[in-house]
Amino acid sequence: MPMKGAGQSQVEYTGEIIDNFNLPVHSQITLEQNITVQSDKTGKFTFQLPNTADSIRQITIDRKGYAVMDWTLDTSTKHLLIQTWTSGYVIQGEAYDKKDAPIRFETVVIVGTNSIKFSSETDRFGKFSLNVPQNIPLHKDSFIFKIKNQQIAKENIEIGNEGKALTFRLSNSVNKAAQERKLITVQVTDNQNKPLPGIQLELNRKRYITDNKGTFKALFFDKIDQFSSSEYNILTLDHTYNRITLKLLTKETPLLVQTQLDSLDFQEIASELKNARDQYLSTNSTLKKELERVTNKIEKEQELSPENKEYLSVYLSSVEKLIKENENAFNESVVQTNQLIENLKLLISAKDSINTVTQERLDRAEAKNQELLQQNMEDRKKFYQTMKLATLIILLLLVIVIVYYRLANKIRKQKEQVEYLNKQLASTIEEVHQKNVEIKANNEKLEELIEEKNSLMGVVAHDLKAPLAKVEGLMQLMPLVGNLNEEQSQYTSMINNVVKEGKYIVKNILDWNRLEQGFEDIKIREIVVADFINTLVKGYDNDLKRKELSLNLSLQNPNLKIYTDPNQLTRIVDNVFSNAVKYSPKNKLIQLYIWEKKEYLVISVKDQGEGIGKDEQKLLFKKFQKLSTRPTGGESSTGLGLSIVKMLIDQMHGSIEVKSEKRKGTEFIISLPKKVEHSLSK
Repeated sequence: MPMKGAGQSQVEYTGEIIDNFNLPVHSQITLEQNITVQSDKTGKFTFQLPNTADSIRQITIDRKGYAVMDWTLDTSTKHLLIQTWTSGYVIQGEAYDKKDAPIRFETVVIVGTNSIKFSSETDRFGKFSLNVPQNIPLHKDSFIFKIKNQQIAKENIEIGNEGKALTFRLSNSVNKAAQERKLITVQVTDNQNKPLPGIQLELNRKRYITDNKGTFKALFFDKIDQFSSSEYNILTLDHTYNRITLKLLTKETPLLVQTQLDSLDFQEIASELKNARDQYLSTNSTLKKELERVTNKIEKEQELSPENKEYLSVYLSSVEKLIKENENAFNESVVQTNQLIENLKLLISAKDSINTVTQERLDRAEAKNQELLQQNMEDRKKFYQTMKLATLIILLLLVIVIVYYRLANKIRKQKEQVEYLNKQLASTIEEVHQKNVEIKANNEKLEELIEEKNSLMGVVAHDLKAPLAKVEGLMQLMPLVGNLNEEQSQYTSMINNVVKEGKYIVKNILDWNRLEQGFEDIKIREIVVADFINTLVKGYDNDLKRKELSLNLSLQNPNLKIYTDPNQLTRIVDNVFSNAVKYSPKNKLIQLYIWEKKEYLVISVKDQGEGIGKDEQKLLFKKFQKLSTRPTGGESSTGLGLSIVKMLIDQMHGSIEVKSEKRKGTEFIISLPKKVEHSLSK
């Protein structure tokens, strides 16, 4: 709807604008491009709209970094709520208690001086994160920090990384917990990089046992401070981010210099020593000869004073003495060197025995380790098997207890239900017994009444039959009196019709009574169907003419013969055909079709009368039933005709079918065996 219109009155609205952090936004707002308002620091503003306005199609704001997401205009309260979106930044924080341990799974609350509030929850390492609007810097002086409903002092708050990192604690102690412990895998090997399984180590005052791969896992800080083992020393330690590799050396392994001994060539050493001795002896002999020549020359020199000669003689004597001492020291060193070589030869000769002993000790240690490892593996395997077996037994017992409890509960409920049903059954049996007694008494009374009714029906029918016969005889004498006028003839005809109907009713009552009591006398005869049908239809010529009805008779086989009781066949077809005449309006058609179907004779009688409804078709073959469809010529109906037809057809092991709809006529289809047995069901 437009925001303005000529002659429209204006209505004042209140408004509020907030961001995705539910914080107020201070900005200029444009509504529908023609209304501009300014929100205050609380995000509130007012504006006017036409009284017919029920929506706002466009809203924009003049605030960098903000965008309009949605708005809601409530015309009943005259209020507009605008929701905007702005980006923020994430603060990563840590919280520690008085012992510098991480404060886990607690709510951190930060409240600003302008009622701005943010909250988060620490994880299992005491860490948390907060999403804060971009335009709100985090500062200790403008916010209150709380955890576990306790306010944190400013001196215990550390804000870094340009306001994006936050650390606070409940005391001023050193932050040892900030050194986060990590789950590290430790690999232990020997000096040949072979894994050492099943050994006990103590690292940082805690004991560990390596698995079959020579590894274990533990929580460490940045380094291993302490190590102890009764069998090993740390040879090397390699530390990566999440893995430590320890190379250990057995304390019993001697630090031999076998490789140095193996590398010695004693013949070469002896040759070098001999060359050095020969060179020394040659040099020493040369020095002696030169010393002797100088001495002789000094003695022959005439220009030297006796003092100088004596001085040189003393000096040369000391030199000669020094040469002799050096020669003796050299000879002694040669002897010691030869002794050392002999000792080295002895040591080398003993090397194999030393290596053998060392290897035996190593083999024993390795065998012991393997034995301990195997024993440890077997113990662990037995322990696991025992635990599995115990767990299975516990589970089995638990299942047995649950099943027993459920079965006991079910059996208890079934027992209660059986007891309840037994009581109900006993009560029902008693009631049934009482009902049986009552039914038996009623049956006896009913049999008496039926007997009395049958007797009465026979008496009444015979008593009515005699007067009707007399009236019929008298009416046959009326023409003998003389010519009757028109009115007298009309009355005579009416009396004849009444007598005829009375005799028909009496006949139906007697037939029904006789069939119900089983007194029907069956006489099987050969019947030519064409002759039988023509004779029966001829008796209805006057009725067909009187109601101006047409008859369409179709006989598939004119020579067809059947073996049945002619009286029963007459009563069946006569009843059905008379109903077709009785319930057909004037100027309508009656169709009578007769054909064979295997071992049966099929007779179809179809009229164009009012028809019978689906609900009333269920009552057609019951005694004394009068339906809503009435005869069209004033004829009477006792309600016994079709019930007699049904009883006769059942006795002959046949069937009768009705097809009818309202205002579409009625069709009766009768199926009778072409050869009726003498022993019919009664």
